[in-house]
Amino acid sequence: MYRLAECYWSGTGVEKDLHKAVVLYQKAVDAGDTSTAYDLGYCFNHGYGVEKDTKKAVELFHVAVASGDQRGMCSLGRTAAKFFRLAVAAAENDYEAQGWLNIILRRNS
Repeated sequence: MYRLAECYWSGTGVEKDLHKAVVLYQKAVDAGDTSTAYDLGYCFNHGYGVEKDTKKAVELFHVAVASGDQRGMCSLGRTAAKFFRLAVAAAENDYEAQGWLNIILRRNS
């Protein structure tokens, strides 16, 4: 399933269709292919073929990390660093950062 998803992702041998790629990535993850969790998380993190959902992306990156996927580890680190920088800016009375942090916290609670 993963290889077919990659074909739809890249348009190799089929018409490029990110939504179909996401559906196939999800089926692969549901079937126990935890290494595909990173790819699915990447789609959710960036909104490729699916509505952007950072919370879902982080959950999938955790699944990938549990299987030893280094890409998942890097993605979790980058996501945490972005959140940390935003939190520091908000703590320093950066009103724009406070507004964004508030939006993120409301969306993901």
